[in-house]
Amino acid sequence: MKLSEFFSAVSAPELNVSSGQLSSTSTTVPANPRECLTTLGEWPSIKKDIKKLIEPKMNLKFPELRVAFNGFTYNMNRRGTGVVDEKQVVVVGQNVYENTACDILQYVFNIDGVFSDHRTNFNVGDPDRVFVKKPEASASTSNDDGGNRPSRLVVEWKTPWAFQPESNIVAQYNEARNRSERNNKVVKAIHQLYGYMTFINLEFGVLCNYNSMFIFRRVDFSKLIISPEFRWSDTGLDSPLAALVYICHFVSQRGYFHYSPVDTPGPAGTQELRLDPELEYEGTWDPDHRVRWSVAKLELKKCISKGKACVIQGGVVAAKRKSRAQFNSHVAIIKIYDITDPENEKTADAEIAAYNRLKRYQGRYIPRVYAVGTVWDMLKVLVIEDCGVSAKGDRKTALRIFWKRARKAIRKLHRRHMIHGDIHLGNFTIDGNAVNETVIITRPARTVTETITTTMTQVDEYTDEVSAASSDDNATDDTEFEDDAEDESDAIPDEALLPTLMRMRITMTTIMMLNLSYLKTLMPLQS
Repeated sequence: MKLSEFFSAVSAPELNVSSGQLSSTSTTVPANPRECLTTLGEWPSIKKDIKKLIEPKMNLKFPELRVAFNGFTYNMNRRGTGVVDEKQVVVVGQNVYENTACDILQYVFNIDGVFSDHRTNFNVGDPDRVFVKKPEASASTSNDDGGNRPSRLVVEWKTPWAFQPESNIVAQYNEARNRSERNNKVVKAIHQLYGYMTFINLEFGVLCNYNSMFIFRRVDFSKLIISPEFRWSDTGLDSPLAALVYICHFVSQRGYFHYSPVDTPGPAGTQELRLDPELEYEGTWDPDHRVRWSVAKLELKKCISKGKACVIQGGVVAAKRKSRAQFNSHVAIIKIYDITDPENEKTADAEIAAYNRLKRYQGRYIPRVYAVGTVWDMLKVLVIEDCGVSAKGDRKTALRIFWKRARKAIRKLHRRHMIHGDIHLGNFTIDGNAVNETVIITRPARTVTETITTTMTQVDEYTDEVSAASSDDNATDDTEFEDDAEDESDAIPDEALLPTLMRMRITMTTIMMLNLSYLKTLMPLQS
């Protein structure tokens, strides 16, 4: 099958937008790059570059493209083009644009790449899709980052009814920005994409609503240029598919890295962020020295995990050389939420509230919070204490002192009417030869009241925690962990909550069946 025939065979079908109620993912607070993005310019030469790359291949035959076409036909017949929300637009876009682009890259240009969900890679922020190269067959994936492949391109999808660019999107954006219309949907979409490109240190990004596709390129530190519009009805070398093939080929063969707009580029392999001026909380790791967060930058060195938040090992350093004497650099854990997703913002706020409620235990049983702020109003960042390495798999967990201190930390949460809800070795840390009395809050702690009034599963979780925290060894030396008088004065013993939990369980089981085995497990805890 010739490449020209393949382009014709997989031409984008018209999107079938349902006549019913349409939904769209919206951002709670629009991103604000401030002075980091000054203007949006045009990128007219990209069409010549696309033609130069693909045209010499158009009349060549590639047998594998026939198989790729059969797969495209099967997926389109199975899925169709009907959409009512952004997720469905993304699925259709995957079949029509992303998968076919990867087929051309593989069979025509011998580039093995794939588009994937952002959670498969340790990215700062949550772009809809990222393009990565698959590792070479002979390459080992057992490197320091667990075989994680760097993102080379971000793709942000919108619905055609929410993102409606005008014929001259450059003028539309610049006029709206000059009028400070941050809530303009085109401005919001471009700022969001530019944010992802900046946070991940990428030169290129794609913004698409299926009907229209735009390729963006970062130039210098504060300028963004945009390609002409590629319409779904365009064919051949003018199509969105051709544009996507070109840009994926470019980032695979030539380059994709672009420094973020900070004062000076950091060390190789290090990403850097600056917090917005208005911080929610300003703290310090040294009571004798105040951290000047206005001249500080965050160095992101190694990603530990990626879920709703990206958890990264890094540090806080002075952004300007002349201010280095103001405070000493310090290692820290940097937890980053993408708050363009309203659910992420709720989770972040709940975690911050948990840290505030447990403030007296920071540095003793939970990490200290050094600072809480935002980046471009798009990311919410918690800078917290690095408490050492995970206890999971560490030989020191065999020591009785570890379990004594772990139980102590759990009880402290309970005394503040909070439960952790995710107790396992991975959420304890060990620092050097000593065991920290630290429970890492990897998800928000919850109040006991919330737990009792929700589900039986949560009741089970709480009683499991009480069981773990209450089964002290007879040899425990209570004087080793003597509480402050203030801690004891407002504490509610864990055991005092058990009758309430039992009544809750019995009341609920009268609707179903009385779970006698469950009651037997609770009885010893009352003694």
